[in-house]
Amino acid sequence: MFYSDFEEETKMPYHPKVSVILTSYNKEKYIGKAIESVLGQTLEDFELIIVDDGSKDDSIDVIEAYKKKDCRIKTFYLEENEGIPSAHNMAISMASGEYLAMIDCDDFWEKTKLEKQIDFLKENQQYGACFSWIKVVDENENELLSEQCENRDIMWNSENHTQGEWLRLLFTNGCVLGNPSMVVRKNIISQIASYSYGLKQIQDYELFIRILKKCNVYIIKEKLVNYRWFIESEKNTSYNNVENSNRTNVEYFLICQSFFDYMDAKIFKEGFSNYFIFSEAEEESELLCEQIFLLNSHFFIPSVGKMAAIQKAYKYLNDDHMRQVLRKHYNYTSASFSENLKTSLLYDSKYYAPIDNNTFVADLMQQLNIEKAEHHKAVVYIEELEIKAKEATKLIDEYQIAHENSKNYIGELEIRAKEAAELINEYRIANKNSKDYIEELEIKMKEAVKLIDEYQIANENLKNYVNELEVKAKEAARLINEYQSINENSKNYIEELETKSRQADKLISEYQVEYENSKMYIKELEEKLKEASGL
Repeated sequence: MFYSDFEEETKMPYHPKVSVILTSYNKEKYIGKAIESVLGQTLEDFELIIVDDGSKDDSIDVIEAYKKKDCRIKTFYLEENEGIPSAHNMAISMASGEYLAMIDCDDFWEKTKLEKQIDFLKENQQYGACFSWIKVVDENENELLSEQCENRDIMWNSENHTQGEWLRLLFTNGCVLGNPSMVVRKNIISQIASYSYGLKQIQDYELFIRILKKCNVYIIKEKLVNYRWFIESEKNTSYNNVENSNRTNVEYFLICQSFFDYMDAKIFKEGFSNYFIFSEAEEESELLCEQIFLLNSHFFIPSVGKMAAIQKAYKYLNDDHMRQVLRKHYNYTSASFSENLKTSLLYDSKYYAPIDNNTFVADLMQQLNIEKAEHHKAVVYIEELEIKAKEATKLIDEYQIAHENSKNYIGELEIRAKEAAELINEYRIANKNSKDYIEELEIKMKEAVKLIDEYQIANENLKNYVNELEVKAKEAARLINEYQSINENSKNYIEELETKSRQADKLISEYQVEYENSKMYIKELEEKLKEASGL
């Protein structure tokens, strides 16, 4: 049962960008810091939904004090403690945001966490969720070393991977993603359902598996979350003690049974094909058989994986078709199955410790933590090698393509070189012809220059001759004018002579000598007139 004043406070519908989910249980000392880190985010468009899971301390009083200061806080109070999945699912059912962000009541965020993750998801629609790196701190907010926090800082601060690679890491390494850093699209949760009821230790691990079967996730490689790991007073829910270890192993077994269910075959092969016994496995029956051997050999808690493998193997051996596939490709028979059952899994394994010997349990847990740390380092190193191998393979492929392209380019260059050589010969011949033609042109140019000089001299002489002609023309014009005047005078004179001639008839004798002289004079004038007319 629970009670809430959510409906009374939301008379009008409000749909913020982000719904922040905070579940609380007996953390009055730390929940205030968690709430403040949410309210102080640079991205302000959110609602903070707080579900208190039946706290017996003063957590509710602390929550109510903050609620009075900020209307974005919505509260739900469970009367009895129902566990993490119930509290989370209650909050998710009331969320109205496009995105869901998770924070635990004893953790706190950096100011830009939501802004950076929401910005990334807006710009990268192919990702369904976004995580960040985390910083592990103690009760007093001092950063812890890996050996002080069971390697949480190493586990949750990894590189980015494909969907298949993430699923493989969850299978071989455990929970390599941190719930307090997750921002997930609400529609993804709507499609796959919320946290599984009944789980207490690894409910987030189980949810991540289902998310990754649906979509890929991304890690922002900045420490945007402060995850509190208690080392002095109380202990974390996931702390390794006898009860938690036993419960964790059972929960892992429950999850193992369905780890590969509804996983796309392409994603399955992408993540796990390097571990396949039958490398050419393609058919559904073959891929199902591969899952048996993956569980038997590669799950990060061997006894849990082997138990799940036994369960699947038992089921498939009693299916006629699957039994034939197991025999054909894996040489696995009913006798093989019986042989596997000889291994002690339930009671003598260090992963299932006797609960009546605390010292033995403590030693085993210490040894287990050491082995887990070494195993994790080895896995990280292997992952780095795999990444480098992929990069090397990619580079080799690129170099091969480049080499092939170079060969083709060299072939093209050789053809072009031959063509260039032919063109050079043609250009040489053309150049020789050009030189000869230029020499001919130079000779012709010299001759032309000489002719031009001669033409210039002739033109100058012509100019001078024209000038002389113009002078002579002017003189001729002047003379013509003079001769015209003389001719006019001559006409008048002749008329006078004629008049005088008639008068002189009487005086001929007297003037005969004079007349003869006049005739001679007239003849001379006529000759001159003719000359003038010719000009």
